[in-house]
Amino acid sequence: MSEPSGRAIAANETTQKASELFERIEARRTEYNLVRPHSALGRLAPSQFRPLQQTKSGQSTNLRLVYSEG
Repeated sequence: MSEPSGRAIAANETTQKASELFERIEARRTEYNLVRPHSALGRLAPSQFRPLQQTKSGQSTNLRLVYSEG
């Protein structure tokens, strides 16, 4: 069995780094969009805000349509 070439090793390392970067970006995107407080939601995280709105209306809330008055 032959040893992998330098180019193959570099390509594998690049793929691993890209995969790790994608995972980090996805984790940050999730935290930014779902966990952190939003001023437009009264400083609540969407995960905290959604149940409050569903309780009031009885329907699922599309958070993109919610805005802050004031």
